[in-house]
Amino acid sequence: DTATLPEFPGLRALVVDDNVVNREVLAEALQQMGATMSFACHGQEALEIMRSQPFDVVFMDCSMPVMDGFAATRQWRLEETGKAVPIIALTAYSEANAGDDWKTAGMNAFITKPFTIPTIADTITSTSGRRSSSETTVTVKNMSPIVRAVQEVELLDTQTLSMVDLLS
Repeated sequence: DTATLPEFPGLRALVVDDNVVNREVLAEALQQMGATMSFACHGQEALEIMRSQPFDVVFMDCSMPVMDGFAATRQWRLEETGKAVPIIALTAYSEANAGDDWKTAGMNAFITKPFTIPTIADTITSTSGRRSSSETTVTVKNMSPIVRAVQEVELLDTQTLSMVDLLS
């Protein structure tokens, strides 16, 4: 079996989530697409990182300790100069249940967990204007189990992922 993954070589992404499993899953998917990543565990840490280096896209969990994604995005929008970096809200809530908080905070798009690689790629394209430079065909046996799962089916919800994290 093979799977086709979009490629975004050189894409600089910041992944912000307090759950290590969620960070690892998104990082694995982005890495397979050619992106380079930095990571933060909460909004305050994300702001510190964003002040020190440029990013093409930020994936921001909405609900985190210390500073949530909404507050971090509002603060970043006040501070940023030049071209606005796309900030993509990540949440376990459906868009209907989350309301417009993500838009009001200044986020550019909304992805509900669980997500798939096509959803990630489409959101990168729609928010950053970057198109996949090409697509890579990889054999399923060479693809990590995480990417294989993200490519073909939705991932576990956040609560289940947290339980798996606790058990491991």
